[in-house]
Amino acid sequence: MANFKLAFVALLLEISSWTFSGFLTQSSDAALWGYLALHALASAVLAFSMLPLLLGKHTQPRWAVVSLIACFCFVIPVMGFVLAFLAVLTIRVYPSRDPTEDFSSVVLPEFDQHQHLPGTAQTSGIRSLLSNREAPTKLRFKALVTLNHVKGRIASPLLRDVLDDPSDDLRLLAYGMLDRMEQKLSRAIHEELQVLKQEASAPAVLSPRGLVAAHRLSDLYWELLYQELASDDMHDFAVQESLRYCDMVLRQQPDEPPLVLRRGRLLHAMDRQQEAEQCYARALELGMPATQVIPYQAQIRYAQRDFVQVRSMMQGIAQHNALPKLRPVIDYWS
Repeated sequence: MANFKLAFVALLLEISSWTFSGFLTQSSDAALWGYLALHALASAVLAFSMLPLLLGKHTQPRWAVVSLIACFCFVIPVMGFVLAFLAVLTIRVYPSRDPTEDFSSVVLPEFDQHQHLPGTAQTSGIRSLLSNREAPTKLRFKALVTLNHVKGRIASPLLRDVLDDPSDDLRLLAYGMLDRMEQKLSRAIHEELQVLKQEASAPAVLSPRGLVAAHRLSDLYWELLYQELASDDMHDFAVQESLRYCDMVLRQQPDEPPLVLRRGRLLHAMDRQQEAEQCYARALELGMPATQVIPYQAQIRYAQRDFVQVRSMMQGIAQHNALPKLRPVIDYWS
């Protein structure tokens, strides 16, 4: 509880400051200084008297708490005493809660799993570092080596940009990394070609192992395109070969939705839009998600300048859970 004796002494000192010093009847400097001295002493005594009202955690550091209360009482004569007492009483009756009580557990936000797959790396910093030709060469080397741990689809364009770099060492390293990626796919293609050659009993009939090899060959040539490792004539050749092996599989397994969609995309790349559109429609019939098919159909409509149909298609998939990279396109057309 509060020390009432000290509080009484503080009250007497405050009253004395107004009467004994002659502050109310005189206008001299001595009267002013006498009032201020007694008023400061009364404020300090009152601060000590109210200290027991505070809880233990509010009394540390002790000198700072006493100084704060005394200064408050000194700055606001009379009413400062009353307000300080009410403030200390309020703190005692309604103690502040521990802030951690309101945050005992925090639920982690949901992140987009398509953007945060295991083994991926953030490439924005790598891209800016590789394009900054004023950066130290050693640092750019490290950024370039980091692309070994990045998916080919992301790494390949960055490596091709480095092929124009003035640094010979960086250009050679980028070329070597690109060549290694291409050679890896080329070896896999050669192995599957040998398997297919052994298993093809007739031009139009493939054994189960031959079907797997043809499917794998279509995948590998498609990977060359997807990773942008094929350009110019090699690009056209990869498109034709992927389509050829895709057709081999579809002749015996015509209801493979991913392959039907791929066939449509390959035909689309060859500018055979009508055939590509038929494949897209067939892929939807076989159960392919609309968000994976309709954007390609919209591309055909866009090339035909049918913007009304493009908007209608994009609005149709707005209700689906589209990939984040597709969402801005949907929002634009919707």
